[in-house]
Amino acid sequence: MLLKMSKKNKLISIIIILFAYSFTFANETPSTIFTKEELNYINKKQSVNIGMISNFKPFSFIDDYNKQQGFSVELVKEISKISSLKFNIYTNKWNKVLKKFENKELDVIADISYTKNREEFTFFTKAYYEIPTYIFGLKNNNSYTSINDLVGKKVGISKSLYYKDKLINKGIIVVELDSSNEKAEALGIGKIDYFLASFTSGIKAIVSNSITNIKAISEFHGVKKEDLRFGIKKDEEILRSIIEKSLNQIPSEKIDSFKNKWILELEEFYKKIIPLNKKEEDYLNKKESINLCIDPDWMPFEKINENGKHIGLSSDYFEFFQSKILIPINLVKTSSWSESLQFVKDKRCDILSLAMKTPNRSKYLDFTEAYFKAPLVLITKNNVISSNNIKDLENKSIGIIKDFALVELIKKNYPKIDIIEVANAKIGLEKVVNSEIFGFIDSLGVISYKYQDFFINELKINGTFKEKWELSVATRKDEPELLSIFNKLVKSIPQTKKEEISNKYISLNYEKEFDYDLFIKILVLVFMIFTFLIYRQYSKEQHLEKIKDAYNKLETILDTTIEAIIISKNNKVTKFNKEALELFKYSNNEDILGKNFLDLIQKDSKNIFTENFSKTHEMTFVKSDKSSFYALSRSKDINTKEGVFRVTSVVDLTLLKEKEAILVEQSKMISTGEMIQNIAHQWRQPLSHISTIATGIKMQKEFDMLDEDSLIRNMEKINTSAQYLSQTIDDFRNFFKPNSNNIKLFNIKDTFNKLNSLVKDTLEDNNINLIIDCEDLNIKANENLLIQSFLNIVNNAKDAIKNNQESKNSLNSFIFIECKKIDNNLVINFKDSGNGIQENILNRIFELYFTTKHESQGTGIGLYMTYQIITKQLKGEISVRNISFKYNNFDLKGAIFRIKIPLF
Repeated sequence: MLLKMSKKNKLISIIIILFAYSFTFANETPSTIFTKEELNYINKKQSVNIGMISNFKPFSFIDDYNKQQGFSVELVKEISKISSLKFNIYTNKWNKVLKKFENKELDVIADISYTKNREEFTFFTKAYYEIPTYIFGLKNNNSYTSINDLVGKKVGISKSLYYKDKLINKGIIVVELDSSNEKAEALGIGKIDYFLASFTSGIKAIVSNSITNIKAISEFHGVKKEDLRFGIKKDEEILRSIIEKSLNQIPSEKIDSFKNKWILELEEFYKKIIPLNKKEEDYLNKKESINLCIDPDWMPFEKINENGKHIGLSSDYFEFFQSKILIPINLVKTSSWSESLQFVKDKRCDILSLAMKTPNRSKYLDFTEAYFKAPLVLITKNNVISSNNIKDLENKSIGIIKDFALVELIKKNYPKIDIIEVANAKIGLEKVVNSEIFGFIDSLGVISYKYQDFFINELKINGTFKEKWELSVATRKDEPELLSIFNKLVKSIPQTKKEEISNKYISLNYEKEFDYDLFIKILVLVFMIFTFLIYRQYSKEQHLEKIKDAYNKLETILDTTIEAIIISKNNKVTKFNKEALELFKYSNNEDILGKNFLDLIQKDSKNIFTENFSKTHEMTFVKSDKSSFYALSRSKDINTKEGVFRVTSVVDLTLLKEKEAILVEQSKMISTGEMIQNIAHQWRQPLSHISTIATGIKMQKEFDMLDEDSLIRNMEKINTSAQYLSQTIDDFRNFFKPNSNNIKLFNIKDTFNKLNSLVKDTLEDNNINLIIDCEDLNIKANENLLIQSFLNIVNNAKDAIKNNQESKNSLNSFIFIECKKIDNNLVINFKDSGNGIQENILNRIFELYFTTKHESQGTGIGLYMTYQIITKQLKGEISVRNISFKYNNFDLKGAIFRIKIPLF
């Protein structure tokens, strides 16, 4: 009868079983795990102070982003979830953490090993992991076989380790050092004979110090394996019980997932490094280190940060590669991807971290199989119709980073696309915003990284393409062993490792808050059907946990940003990050919480903020000590159920402004030198005239031929020349008036007359004709700054004409200045016959210190300062292009600078 049970009865039976199981699960809460006394302790205990090691990878360590990571950290998070205890983590080196714990300044210590003498001040939990210890020695030392061979030898160990006394009792001379790095260094220079450490920390120390004469000899069996436990101070018996129970409640599947994430790679280390053949081993033994070049500015894939360190996705891969070969991989610093390519050609680098294979590169590089693939996307302005076909971009200007493989491939496969090479992604995106190019192509990861930070309201990802970046390790062609070694390294990457790295850098914004398994989902569904009360309670707890976890993540993100972040409601400060606390010089949280945000802004900047806070502005802020600083600021309002919160980011510009002031002074000094040359030109003739008259008067006096009428006439001539000299001095003095805030209304025609008086003699001496055609227009600005920017353009045009071999006389040497009103803007064109600017440097001439002149003739500041004056101080635009034109039946070629300035 049971065998013929109906489907309906089967379903009812399954639901009853599930319901019973779910009821059991629902009651497996802290209230059933812990005693009443323990629950009271949890409710009263504000937080638990736990000590963790800062350099004990992969169990407990500080990563590149100053965040505590590792297997033991994951366990602490799970204990916190189960017990509802909040842990405050203190991080330092082991001996300092242990000292604080012994002094009862910490409630709990992680990663402690059991010893008899530690029982005096410690309650121990069960061991949650055991690590074998390895012995390290010199490569030419083959005398070690057991612990007995260490009698009378100097052996380095970390301070305060549990097996110190055992080694001393064996007759071993123990040398205590702070870290594995110090132990490796001491062994390398002969201060000790051996050192003991875990395999990974020892190998990492050898590699990071580029020590090539040390090896891992074998696992050290003279002491028991290092058992890792939680230690609780002796007077906290209830806390010990809570932590022990919580540790036992962590599912074995969860612990296995932590092991797979953090320790699986470590266990593989113990088994074997990548297998190498004799030829490859001989190559590595002769090669003391491998020099690595990367793209220094291609996040999130890779970058050289301000500390000169390799960060990004490729850094994690190369950390994995480094762990598999016992030879240092050294980062060679470069300033651009183009320079990295050149370094490989010059054999200053052996490998490139992320490179795509192209026919041209294959002439000097070999490529492993691709270990990372990234989709390509096109980004355009918001109003552009979407496209997923590269052919749709024919006859359009598209930006791509200079010397990227994509440039070569698109030029070959799609010759009708107008490729514009740019220095980096940010510049490419800015050119799209400014309508200088139609679109910009890069990988989805890079675009998302830059796009979200800078251009979220102006640009969109227009389409993706079937073409992808297929990125490999590129090796020097003249060292084929490198290719075979790195092919083995690439093939050894576990799929879980690839997913972990990809999620860390590419999928961060899409990660879920919690990882529920299918069984929990089924139980939640059963709760919803059969018991609304249990579901409601469970849902509430989970919701609170999510909020807590999200809040902790938000705090971590806020505290790791380089800009100050301040959150306010109704202008009252409700939240801020560490950078804001330091930047505004507040000693503690209470001093700034609840403060009126407008009190942090200097009076003359408050209107800027209140009128249009959502745009980026340069403003002056006030610190707690009443000192002020210049900063870049932008805000955004966020609507929540609790009301409208305003999030404001502040970036300190103090150093930038100081450098800019130095550049202005440098530019002024250069202009001063040029003005002195112009003064010399204009004074030469009148001074010569005065000298001739004075000499004539003297001769007439000596020969008794001087009469009164002649003397008076000559004095008048001298006076006329002197007045001319005086007027010249006034003209130049007015130009160099120091007040940069001298804003006034003036006629642009008068300005060009002043410009003409400053440069006419210099231009005449070089047979250059200056032709000015200007409308009668009034403009409100700083006239001296405007003249300075015009002088830089005219002087560059003069130099270009002088260097042009075709301009040998005044018949074809011209500088044309045209100004007119277009819409509500003053538009000025400077055109010359200097044969133009080389196309490959045309987009760089406004860069700081960029010059085509010899270093004795130019500094590259002039046009940079012109760009800064026009765009920053006068809120205008400036561009340059080459032009061919006809004048007086001459076919001329030169450059045309176009300036657009708002009139009011």
